[in-house]
Amino acid sequence: MKEKNRKPFLKFTDKQLNDIYDSGRETTVNYMKMLITKINQLEERVRELKDQISKDSHNSNKPHSSDTPFRKPKSLRQKSGKKQGGKKN
Repeated sequence: MKEKNRKPFLKFTDKQLNDIYDSGRETTVNYMKMLITKINQLEERVRELKDQISKDSHNSNKPHSSDTPFRKPKSLRQKSGKKQGGKKN
């Protein structure tokens, strides 16, 4: 499900950021810890989504009908070195 027009999680003006800084070291450090935690959560979510996108019927229990029509299956056969075609007279 795509969410359009979603507002950013955090959006601050320069004044608001300066107010956080001016409120003292402890507040600033706590705010930075909260941001780092949020970044880590978002990175984990991105990893989950990438894993989800990379799955298809060849590497999961998904049905073939769920495969994208743009990905062509890779043949496991190796070239024999012979010319193509049948017997020529």
